[in-house]
Amino acid sequence: MRRTTTALVLIFTPSIALAAPDLAVHVEGAAAHPVGSEKSAQFSWGGEGTVAPELILNKVVGIEVEVGAVALSDGSGKPPPGVAPTGWGFAAFSTLGPRVRPLAPFDRGTGPFEPEGLWLAGGAGAGVTSGQVRPTISASVGYDINALPVAAGPFVGFFQMIETSNSVRPDDARVLMFGVHSSLSTEKRRALPKPPQPKPPSQEAPPPAVAPPPAPPAADPCATPDGAASNDPKCPKPAEEIQVVGDDLVLDDRIHFETGVAVVSASSYPLLQDLAAFLGEHPEYAVIHVEGHTDDTGPLPFNDRLSRARADAVRNLLIGFGVAHERLTIDAFGPRKPFAEGVSADARRLNRRVEFEILERTPVRTPEPEEGGL
Repeated sequence: MRRTTTALVLIFTPSIALAAPDLAVHVEGAAAHPVGSEKSAQFSWGGEGTVAPELILNKVVGIEVEVGAVALSDGSGKPPPGVAPTGWGFAAFSTLGPRVRPLAPFDRGTGPFEPEGLWLAGGAGAGVTSGQVRPTISASVGYDINALPVAAGPFVGFFQMIETSNSVRPDDARVLMFGVHSSLSTEKRRALPKPPQPKPPSQEAPPPAVAPPPAPPAADPCATPDGAASNDPKCPKPAEEIQVVGDDLVLDDRIHFETGVAVVSASSYPLLQDLAAFLGEHPEYAVIHVEGHTDDTGPLPFNDRLSRARADAVRNLLIGFGVAHERLTIDAFGPRKPFAEGVSADARRLNRRVEFEILERTPVRTPEPEEGGL
């Protein structure tokens, strides 16, 4: 703008993410004030607005095209000798650049305050002011508090339109922005199944007819009076449904899902109920990390979303079965961490899984014996 400006911006910015797969649209609006000696005298408070479609490459990086305009009111300074006074300044611009969520890989899915809330965006392009085309750059950083489908948080940004040396006022226009960034997503999370509820007595099947008592079984040489495992090396060890191997909780079966969706099969409910009971008996396993994995078939963005939704489904069922929500976190890796190498049907079946890792342990306090007295 021949009145291009550096502006300090207090911004309340609605950014709307439309839920087309791998696409978001960000919308910003801002109040602005110029910075820099010449432009601060030439211009005063104004406004700024942008629209930026983003192509999401993965959960960390996207590419966006920002289109916007800035308008600034007349400042209180006097123009240089021989230069006519100016009124409002206006510029339109467009930039291309990345939008980055650098901490997204560390997202644990436990609530609104997540590492992936931190974002950075920037770009370079061109702007038009007073009929002249000028190089333009922009950058911003912010943190969104995520409460789906809405996210909002503070941010700071910078805008600069570069003047040429032969301009009447060659000082670059720079705009510094402070404000609030918000986003609204139309993507809806798939409804997760509720834990099974017991049937009311009126719906239960009548008890079966009483059969004659069977003949008593032969004595088991490996049985013990208290039901514990026998110490006899010739006796088989009882199978354990849930085992702790290092920092991993290993189940004796996989968590099964309906094909292509994040719905846990009813056949896996008993196993998750047993896992919930196990965690209730072992409070020393303070935080359990639920990890979702897929095979390598299908688009990567779809597998990322599916693995996260499945981990979230398992977490919600465990909460429904009585595990405190603060003990459970989630993450999703899509096909990036295969359990078995290869593209065979068996390898892909093994790679479609949910795993459980012990993130934090709490020492178990043993009650001290009471001192006896006379």
